[in-house]
Amino acid sequence: MPSCCISSQNWRPTQGLTVPDEWRYWLKHRGSLTLKLQQAFPGSFAIEVIRHDWGVPMPTERRVLDIQERTKTSIREVLLICNGHPKVFARSIFPVTSLHGRNHRLLRLRDRPLGDILFADPTLKRGKFEVSSVAANVFNPWLSLSYQDEIAWGRRSVFHLSGKPLLVSEFFLPDPR
Repeated sequence: MPSCCISSQNWRPTQGLTVPDEWRYWLKHRGSLTLKLQQAFPGSFAIEVIRHDWGVPMPTERRVLDIQERTKTSIREVLLICNGHPKVFARSIFPVTSLHGRNHRLLRLRDRPLGDILFADPTLKRGKFEVSSVAANVFNPWLSLSYQDEIAWGRRSVFHLSGKPLLVSEFFLPDPR
């Protein structure tokens, strides 16, 4: 399934936004999400790569990255899985103009967490969060259990690595009812 499932998001700043208590901490956590998930859910941790190839970002992604429509980008979509249960759907946009020098390693992540590279890099700067929600059933094509009417809350922020922008969006998957 293409990533159009999250294309019509209405992203908003976190200030003054009403978010359910169970998601507030996760949405505002500024450190490594991978590390935080491993701490919150001890046991096995895995990355399932849904897609990592060249593509065209959505208009809202291009605007926040300040890139042109024809800018070539690497798009990576993954599930972060704790103890066999998908907890996060993540979508990362790497403009080709951001992939020079050491940043070129972002093209070779495979099933390695992006956070391992980002939070170990002393040049990392993270922008402000924007928050959104989406019907969790848009993620059903990638999951063994189906959502019905549950809501997935998401966040996104622009990272600057060696001064070059990349966008990371993360949707926290609720437990199916």
